[in-house]
Amino acid sequence: MKEIFKLWAIMVVALCAGVAMTSCSDDDDDDSDGGSGKSKKTLAIQDLNGDLQLLTKAGDYRFYYDEDGSLEEVTTSYFDWELDKNFNFSDDCSSMKCTRNGSGYITKIVYEEEEDGDYSKQTINFSYNSNGTLSKISYTFEYKETYSDYYDENEALTIKGSGTMTLTCTWEAGNLVKVVGNGKSTASGDAYVTGENGTIYEEINFRYGQQENELAQNVMAIIEPIGGDILTPLHMLGLLGKGTANFPKGYTYLAQWSDEDVDETDSETMSYSVSSNGTVRSETIGGRNYTYSYNTLETRAVSPLSEPVFTAKKAQRRSRGMLDMRRHRR
Repeated sequence: MKEIFKLWAIMVVALCAGVAMTSCSDDDDDDSDGGSGKSKKTLAIQDLNGDLQLLTKAGDYRFYYDEDGSLEEVTTSYFDWELDKNFNFSDDCSSMKCTRNGSGYITKIVYEEEEDGDYSKQTINFSYNSNGTLSKISYTFEYKETYSDYYDENEALTIKGSGTMTLTCTWEAGNLVKVVGNGKSTASGDAYVTGENGTIYEEINFRYGQQENELAQNVMAIIEPIGGDILTPLHMLGLLGKGTANFPKGYTYLAQWSDEDVDETDSETMSYSVSSNGTVRSETIGGRNYTYSYNTLETRAVSPLSEPVFTAKKAQRRSRGMLDMRRHRR
């Protein structure tokens, strides 16, 4: 099967066994929540009773905090991000740095990885509307990779590539209704991979029912078709903007490549169970059920969100969604 470069990122492509993420630094000291329902100085969700809830579980994701509510660790079956109290992460082969705005939202991610002559660099910029919702994601990448020939494992094959992608978000009545991606990639190297050049158009359309998302809580169904495994926990923690006014009921996905006659399409449906305090209790996506759990903070004196540094020790699974750079065509 022909392997392509789907333009959205190689966040967890394992040139080495880990992904590093330094925490996002604040641009100013404004405690404005940007309409998100949470201060930039806490990862907590303020529920309908006025209590602060720390998300501890969302499906396979687990979130661990210290006694002050500072995030210490994020884990899944595929990786383990540990908080570095020195706030100055260094890894043998990878690093990722985030910049945040005054509302606490990530505005830029720079990811770099290098090992044994292979390298990759991705830069992602996030823009937001005045109400704190995500408006645009702009992405550039470049990489070089050496791997064994499928037919002769003793022969090393090398490929170099680069590309760009811009995702534009459309909101209506407080809901994200459409994400449109336009991108291009170029690649050069050994004969059977030199065709990995061209443009791509991607489109996701979300539909909604009447069920209100009173806390504007971020849910997995919104980010997974866009960002995959790595951006999902950042989104769930409120770092990528305000959530939707209603819970989504489903989405459709379309991808068109300049060098292919057949489009790729996909669709999912979803439903939600909500607790009396307004927090999501469970989320069902395409028949798969994901439960949520929380801890209530005893104090609101939470450490600044600008401090955490995460280390992904076991990033072994390729992310899914528009943020995949490489995937097999179906």
